[in-house]
Amino acid sequence: MNIHFLIILFLLAGVWPAQAGQKAFFVHAMNTESRAKAESVKNSLKRLGNVHINQKDDHYIVRIGPIKDGKKAVSVRDIVKKTHPDAFIRISPSSPVRARAAAPAPVSEPKSTVPVAVAPAALPVAPAAPPVASTAPPDKQHPQTLEIASKTPETATTTSSPDMLLKEALGHYRARRYENALEQLSLFLSLYPGDSNVPSAMFAVAGIQLEMKRPLSALRIYSHILERYAGTPEAIESIIALADMSMLSPGLKPSIAITGAQWYLDPVRAYDMVLSKNPPADLTERVLLQRISALRLKGRYRESYDAGNQFLERYPQTKHQYPLKTALRSDVERLIEERIAAGDDIAAINILSNARRKGLINKNHTDILIKAAGSYSRLGMTDEARTLLSAARPFAAGRTPQIDAALEEVARVGTTPAGPSPATDRWSLYQAGRQQIRSSNLPDAEKTLAQMRGTDQDAFWSKLADFTLKDGAMTLKYNDYLKK
Repeated sequence: MNIHFLIILFLLAGVWPAQAGQKAFFVHAMNTESRAKAESVKNSLKRLGNVHINQKDDHYIVRIGPIKDGKKAVSVRDIVKKTHPDAFIRISPSSPVRARAAAPAPVSEPKSTVPVAVAPAALPVAPAAPPVASTAPPDKQHPQTLEIASKTPETATTTSSPDMLLKEALGHYRARRYENALEQLSLFLSLYPGDSNVPSAMFAVAGIQLEMKRPLSALRIYSHILERYAGTPEAIESIIALADMSMLSPGLKPSIAITGAQWYLDPVRAYDMVLSKNPPADLTERVLLQRISALRLKGRYRESYDAGNQFLERYPQTKHQYPLKTALRSDVERLIEERIAAGDDIAAINILSNARRKGLINKNHTDILIKAAGSYSRLGMTDEARTLLSAARPFAAGRTPQIDAALEEVARVGTTPAGPSPATDRWSLYQAGRQQIRSSNLPDAEKTLAQMRGTDQDAFWSKLADFTLKDGAMTLKYNDYLKK
């Protein structure tokens, strides 16, 4: 059964200042809302030792102890598990009353499929598999409890050595034996609270909680790391992990009063903060990639597109090139759709031209090309629309009928008189200016393109005019060389 009111920090009580010699083992047999049932279980377990019933709120906890020897506690736990499978061991101060730890304030429950694969947060203790999002609905997840003892008594013999405990924990972790890894890590945290590897061990515990679909427990542990170990590499990784969780388990709504909640609530800000610390090159690449995904999931497609292009310029040989380009293609399509919906066909064409220059859009990206051809057509640039579609047709495969339909629409628009519009007038001036440049008449071309700019100094038209003049001047200057 689920233990609803015991939480992960119960097991991390060993991090509180205390000496290992002051600890005792308690076997938690069960918890129940029925006092009568608790009494019955207590009577059935008397043969195993000193059995207590402790009440917490409306629940009754049945536990055996204190037991001074860890190996004996494991043996008792294994016997109890035969009739109560949820039994587990907790290392606590010898007094049952003092062993109680207050649970932190409850947090409301915490991916969505992103175009670019979200890189898993690197565990300083052991390499982590990508976090798994919880499948339980927000109101059904409960804080989880970690078992401390191993499935077999033999592992208790390693409690005298922190290095051996960590070594065994890492072995279990790499083999994906997460319950066993949690047992060893929890023992380590309880017995050696002053060890320099405590932050790493806690971070590993949080990663395992994510693997076991317990994002609430993971969030609390990351928060605890940020509170107690600020400035450590594990604290930076916890910020990244909280931002990643925002994408993988977006259902959580933690109170802003919880340390680190701001990084979960605003992952882009979290990644920017980490990048401001000038992290190592491998971490920088991972965080930049995650930031692109976060922008996309927040619907900030223009920023995502720009950041993605900057990433490819900075890391041209990145192993993430293929998924990133696929995601950027999706951004291009969304941006073109947004501009078309806003009636801004000029901007849609500009976005397409930029993407084609960067090699993101090719002749086989039929749907995007059909949408862009519609923008050309509505601007009266039917020749450009026809050329775009005709070039795409041989690569359309099963989309050939859609290409043909778009060509027919272009032909229909081309024979229908259309009223003049400011954009059409500017395109006419643009075409006239280009023709004057071809005729080596730069002075007239300058005047024509100046009219194309208009009085409002629109950024797009101004840049287009400047580029056309500069390109024309260079072409005329080196025309003889180009012909050779």
